[in-house]
Amino acid sequence: MGTPAIVHLDGEILCFTGYDGHPYKLGEDLAQTSTNWKSVLQLCKEYGILVVNTKYWILDPEFVYSCFSERWQERYPELIDPQYINEFKKGNDDIISECSEFEVLLLWTNKPYKPYFYMDEVYQYNHYENQVFVRLPYTNFPWVLINDLGDLFSDKILEDILFDMLGVLNYSEVDEDLWKHAHDVGAVSSGRHFILASKRATEILLDDPNSWWNYGKSLELMNKYPLAIEAYLEAKNLTPNNPIIWRLLSKVYLKNNQIEESKKYLNNPQIPLLLYQE
Repeated sequence: MGTPAIVHLDGEILCFTGYDGHPYKLGEDLAQTSTNWKSVLQLCKEYGILVVNTKYWILDPEFVYSCFSERWQERYPELIDPQYINEFKKGNDDIISECSEFEVLLLWTNKPYKPYFYMDEVYQYNHYENQVFVRLPYTNFPWVLINDLGDLFSDKILEDILFDMLGVLNYSEVDEDLWKHAHDVGAVSSGRHFILASKRATEILLDDPNSWWNYGKSLELMNKYPLAIEAYLEAKNLTPNNPIIWRLLSKVYLKNNQIEESKKYLNNPQIPLLLYQE
C-alpha cells in the first residue's frame, strides 16, 4: 500500500486511498469521472481504499464494504451487519463506542476549519463541480487547480506556496518543529505565491469557508490587515458561529488598532473562552 492521498467531494472528505504517484495522475482520473460519490469511490478502489467517510458508509454499507480489500472485508464483517448499522444510525452510544476499532476504516468527523490529516499523506484532492483541485497536507494550504500546475510532472508551484507558508527557501531549512506547526496550526509566513493561490481558490470555491480563511491568513501574515479582515468576514458569513473565525477576527482587528471591534469578537458569549487560547 502506498502513501495515502485524501480525496474530497465538494470539499467534504470521501476517502483515503493508497495512491502515491504524481498529483496529476489521480487528478486526471478524477477529472474524467463524474462527481457521483460511488463513481469516485470505485475509481479510488483501484489504488486501495484505506478509510471512508461514515456518511457514505451509512448511505450504502454494502457498496462501501465492496470497495475495501478482501482482507478488510474478512476482518470487519460488521460493516454490513444490518443490526449494527441500524443501531449506529439511531445513535446508540454503546455501538458507537464499540466502533473505536473501526478507526482504520471509517472517518468520524470532517468539520470546517479543521483540516484532516492521515499519517503521512502527500496530496489531498477535491473533486468540485467537474473541476479537480490538489493541495499539500498542511493547515492553510490552498486548493490549487490541477490545470494550474503548469508542468504536470513538477510540484514546483505547490512547493513555492509551501515555502512561502514556512518562510524558507528550501527543504533543508525546515526542522521537525516547523513541519509539525505547519500540519497542526498552519502558516507562519506568507509571500506572493501563497497569497495569489489563496485568492484564486476563493474566486473558484466561492462557498468554501476554508479558502477564505486561508486567504485571510496569507494577507494577515503580510500585515495586510484591512484585506485580511475582509477575507475573514467572508469566512464568517459562511460559518457564522464558528469559534475559530471569531478568534481570528478578534486578533486581526486588534492588530489593526480597531479595539472595539476586537472586543466584539472576543466577547461573544456563544464562543467558549478556551477556544481563544493559543
